[in-house]
Formats: sequence, C-alpha cells, structure tokens
Amino acid sequence: MQIDIQAIHFEPKGDLIELIETKVEGLKKLADLLSCEVYLKLEGSSSVRNKLVEIKVNIPNSKHFASAESDTFEAAADQAIEGMRRQLRKQKGKVLNYN
Repeated sequence: MQIDIQAIHFEPKGDLIELIETKVEGLKKLADLLSCEVYLKLEGSSSVRNKLVEIKVNIPNSKHFASAESDTFEAAADQAIEGMRRQLRKQKGKVLNYN
C-alpha cells in the first residue's frame, strides 16, 4: 500500500510523519487498502484550531474520506484516523452482511 503525505504551507517534522504512517498502517487490519493520501493544512484563520488533517483512502470498489481540525496536528490526525476507522468498520459490516 502506498501512503502519500502532503503538507501544505509548512514543512512537517519527522515525528509527525512517522506517527501518521503508523496510525494509517493500523487501518490495514480493517480493509484491503490500495492507497492512502493524507493532507496536512494550516488554515489561515486566527483561531487556535487551525490545523487540519484530511485522509483519503482507496479500497477495492470504494473510496473514503475523513477530516478533522484541532489545535495540534497530532490531535487532528487521531480524530481523522478514528473517523476513517469507523467508516471502514461500517463498510466491512455491510460487505459481511451482503455475503
């Protein structure tokens, strides 16, 4: 599986990239992931919650998207990964019920 991490308007630290890669690898337990794109964005607002993480996952016959905004990229990544985990569990349940 290919994991593509893109930071927009800043240069991410190595620890952040490793954290995201580790968490995305954990999603492989729930589905056969073909590819994953992670976008890290700094929003221009003056609010504290200006770090945005968006995740796009491609699995056979389906695409999923999750995003989260928080005061740190680590917290936003955790929230987005959890949202993606819920979607993949729901998708897996639908496939199992269909068969």
